[in-house]
Amino acid sequence: MLRGMLVLLCAELMMAFPGAAEETAPPTALPAWPTPAVELHVAPGGDDGAAGTADAPLATLEAARDRLRALRTEGRLDEGGARVLVHGGRYAVTQTFTLTEQDTGTADAPVRYEAAPGETPVFSGGVRLEGFQPVTDEAVLARLPEAARGQVLQVDVKRFGVTDLAPPRLGGFSSGLGFKTHPVKELFFNGEAMPMSRWPNEGFARIAATVVDDGHTIHGRKGSKVGQLVYEGDRPARWVDEAAPLLYGY
Repeated sequence: MLRGMLVLLCAELMMAFPGAAEETAPPTALPAWPTPAVELHVAPGGDDGAAGTADAPLATLEAARDRLRALRTEGRLDEGGARVLVHGGRYAVTQTFTLTEQDTGTADAPVRYEAAPGETPVFSGGVRLEGFQPVTDEAVLARLPEAARGQVLQVDVKRFGVTDLAPPRLGGFSSGLGFKTHPVKELFFNGEAMPMSRWPNEGFARIAATVVDDGHTIHGRKGSKVGQLVYEGDRPARWVDEAAPLLYGY
């Protein structure tokens, strides 16, 4: 029944719009790019002081942009514009690539940034960490559950230029930081984000008891000003030397 209704609906549309049954004109082809007056190459193993040719590529988009700015002042981009071919590989970036009005081309002299044919460039703000080793410091091992000892790896991130490992600052109600994003460093392994070390690994640790009567009253009801929560087990006892614990719950 549904199929019959669809066929009938199509027939009614064709009767209402007779031109729909006729062959439509082919789409208009876009004009071909003009032959660029200048072509620069960028590759991960390049050198920003190089010529920018296929055999001597630049290393960064910024170097290509600045080279084109210099060529523009010489009038060398007036006919045909420029093309920057970005070759495949991984590019480490630490800042946003910025183009301004002076980098704009025209219809007759466009400025194009594009991947080299058949290649895939990847721009990453991450740092590749290598050389992980098992934890051997007895003080650190004492903070780990016995089942985890021997399975935790460590690496000195300062060797890779990571020096701004500030503690997490999470926003939200009563945080004093407002309801806004406070980014934290992330660790990825095999393309997946690793969770922050936490306890418990899933769900929440239930409150076993609360201190509800220490002689304080509010609105005529007994309460407590100390804000103590009683948990089950002794696992957090290993964290007494942690200078900046982070708790989350409700």
